[in-house]
Amino acid sequence: MHSQLILKMFSARIVSLALSLLPSFTWTNALAQNISGSDTVKVTEPSIVMSVTARYPAGSIQSLEIADRILIEINQERASIDAIFKQQQLACSARFFSTMCLDDVKENRRLEMSKIRDLEVQVNTYKRRMRVVERDKALAVMVAKDFAK
Repeated sequence: MHSQLILKMFSARIVSLALSLLPSFTWTNALAQNISGSDTVKVTEPSIVMSVTARYPAGSIQSLEIADRILIEINQERASIDAIFKQQQLACSARFFSTMCLDDVKENRRLEMSKIRDLEVQVNTYKRRMRVVERDKALAVMVAKDFAK
């Protein structure tokens, strides 16, 4: 009795898995082109990073408020890139040859993240430099007070 129940559950899962995979095995024109050796079909989105990197080119960070705002925007862009990455992964899973598609999607994500990372490094460097300047000013005030006594 127990083994029959397990067998029914197992066979139901196999059937549902097979039915869910059937649409991914349809031969489309794009897949036929990929097999014949034409250029691979890439899943790409327009660059969403351009908005942040274009608004804040190198050397444009002039205050801590701007630096903090840029970091917030970078986090939002990172979340957008991750969301697009997940959508693209799902789109690739419907393809027969999904490995090449997934590799392209991962590479696109890596490139977009590297653009953001470059800006983030600049912002963090600026913030670190400003903390050093503030600390040096505070030390200079303390030294001046000690000499005044």
